[in-house]
Amino acid sequence: NKRNFSKNGINSSFSLNLLKNEFKKKEVPEIIIWANKVNEVLHIKRAENIKNNFFYFTKSLKLSLKQNILLFYFFDEFTLRLFDKMKINIRNEKISLSENDYILASKKFFDNTKLAIELANFYEVKKFYIISLFNRANMDNLDTKFYKYYIKKVNELIETYDFVKFLDTKSFLNTKEKELELFCDSMHHNYDGKVIVGKIVSNFINDK
Repeated sequence: NKRNFSKNGINSSFSLNLLKNEFKKKEVPEIIIWANKVNEVLHIKRAENIKNNFFYFTKSLKLSLKQNILLFYFFDEFTLRLFDKMKINIRNEKISLSENDYILASKKFFDNTKLAIELANFYEVKKFYIISLFNRANMDNLDTKFYKYYIKKVNELIETYDFVKFLDTKSFLNTKEKELELFCDSMHHNYDGKVIVGKIVSNFINDK
């Protein structure tokens, strides 16, 4: 049996809280697949320092409405993505990230993942897989700026814990697959991309 806990736009902080909740319910899996990476940077980009009380109130109200009214949630998410497609920034994102932003994002990933691993070890989870999903840049044998900060933290983790394994899915793409259209936007896989990811992960976990 497999259970997918992924949600749109979450980072390792959300995943860690979700994992804690499952352990509290005594729902302990044999293996954990941990695929946080790209959203560690998104949350740094979208971190807001709201000093104006009015904007703080409206931001809080919006979050409350999204959590309690399904229609409002879908409307807001649709609006955000519509403007993203039009390349109009209504998220109050940082235009560019500094080296310090990447360092902070990788540290956040490391701290959350380390705690998740330690919890998994305490509850006797057999395997903990850190998965790096291939992205559009990998189709041209390139990487995102965040990758070098991310992989450094991943290496620290897999060197520390014996039951933690790392799978970099881009390493298993062949030349023919790299020529296919595997994305529906700049970061999300389309159906064909998901099928390839699934096969790579399944083969790795089953030692094929």
